[in-house]
Amino acid sequence: MTAARQPAPAATKLVAAADASTAQTRMWLLDRMLPVGSSYHVNRAVDLRGPLDAPALAEALHRCVRRHEALRTRFELRGTRLRQIITSREPRLRMVDLRGLPAADRLADDLVRAAAADPFDLRTAPLLRALLLRPADEHHVLVLVLHHIVVDAWSLDQVVREIAADYRALVAGEPGEPPAPRLQQADHAAWERRALDAGRMDVHLDYWLRQTADLPALDLFTDRPPPPVPTRRGGLHHFALDPGLLGALDELARREGASRYMVLLAAFNVLLYRWTGRDDVVVGGTSPGRHRPELQDTVGFFVNMLVLRTRLDGRPTLREALRRTAATCQDAYDHQDAPFERLVELRGGARDPQRHPFFQVVFQMINMTTELELPGLAAAFRPPEPAPAMFDLVFTIEPAGGYVEYATDRYDEASVAALAAGWIAVLRELAADPDRPIEGTPGPVPVPRPAAAGPATAQAPQQAAGPLEEEVAAMWAEVLGRESIGRDDNFFQLGGHSLLATVLLTLLHERFGVELRLDGFFADPTVAGTAAAVEARRAAAVTVDDALSQLLEDLA
Repeated sequence: MTAARQPAPAATKLVAAADASTAQTRMWLLDRMLPVGSSYHVNRAVDLRGPLDAPALAEALHRCVRRHEALRTRFELRGTRLRQIITSREPRLRMVDLRGLPAADRLADDLVRAAAADPFDLRTAPLLRALLLRPADEHHVLVLVLHHIVVDAWSLDQVVREIAADYRALVAGEPGEPPAPRLQQADHAAWERRALDAGRMDVHLDYWLRQTADLPALDLFTDRPPPPVPTRRGGLHHFALDPGLLGALDELARREGASRYMVLLAAFNVLLYRWTGRDDVVVGGTSPGRHRPELQDTVGFFVNMLVLRTRLDGRPTLREALRRTAATCQDAYDHQDAPFERLVELRGGARDPQRHPFFQVVFQMINMTTELELPGLAAAFRPPEPAPAMFDLVFTIEPAGGYVEYATDRYDEASVAALAAGWIAVLRELAADPDRPIEGTPGPVPVPRPAAAGPATAQAPQQAAGPLEEEVAAMWAEVLGRESIGRDDNFFQLGGHSLLATVLLTLLHERFGVELRLDGFFADPTVAGTAAAVEARRAAAVTVDDALSQLLEDLA
């Protein structure tokens, strides 16, 4: 444990408390913006066929959770800082016997989907649920669902591998178990906080501020304009990659001193160039956040977002596009320690709830476990269940294929499938003739739709109107450290950021007894809009209270 973590009283069943990392804070804020009744999950379901030792599997889960603090952590906002509270609470493996029930396999499918969709309360640990469904005597389905704030894709893969390793050891009767990792998620968060406070991140943040200056919007064609209030519903489209094509691309990458990811991203950049006509292409990337060896075995949420900006001006060839993409990626990796959320705060400006501040499309690669070795069992992974849409499009590349997560508010699956097919077509071009110009047929893409109307021009700032607006303006001044606030001032243009917005909403809840959602605040981040939202929620509460009083009178 680091000195930054403060032990808590044993009576509360807490182990320690520490500041959350910037990545966890980002995920917490994103979760707050979701519609009520949903949250950001990652999930894995595995079909197990053969004689299973269920008690050994339950003990394997227990061992894994005991080693990794993130799997026993909850979160709460204290002042202006999000805290991670490490507890001793562990999930239990819930076993559901479906044998003998009609359509047991279909019922198992329904339970997998329900488990993946059931929301978590981030204030309550553990943020992990585990089910073992049994449709038949020698057919089980292991389901693991975790909130994204405690694990990333790397960590989920590690959890699955560790449970399998512990299961093998238990079934074989091997004594002992692997030790806990030397560092935990909270240790990394404490290191990050010290690095930020000491200014050791400044050189990296300066790079990203230069990289995101005058950032163009990548206006993608969509099947429909965004709705007034995003539902955040997500869909999944899976695709396969031909092994022969991947082999040719790997050889090209080797000759160019690039990685497979750089080659695949270069083709994606070319597709976006052809699709949009823009030669300044901006795509979101991810860094595992684990390039330090001591974090390789730590379970947590370490992934950091990267702004991958590649310029394709001057009519380059496909090979030159690859070289420019590789240079973009290498520069980004050299500065990957800079916390993305800190960059968002420094860049500032007004927030548009319909548009990410830097990019709408993410392109990432993960190396997930595709096979499990379990004694006497045949294991097969199921495709993941769709998660809420964090971005318009997220391309995830796996060893032999991948999938696209897409916002169903904006896209139909047919359009996403056409886009994936167009990207694979560019990959074939790159493998066959890398010295051809990047201009070419864009391939099948969604039909262009009219863009949604932009926000109305803001009126000149005016003084707060009425006691409620005056009180709200005073709260803004307290949170933002300003002397005066106009009723039409934009919270984010005055220097506010997402976490401060959450602090403000907490103060409003304490003062007025109403709970406002973060996405609603983003839609109208003004004093007038906030006061109107408070008034509307108070009126709704009065209506409910009146109805309850009338019901009690009727029952008397």
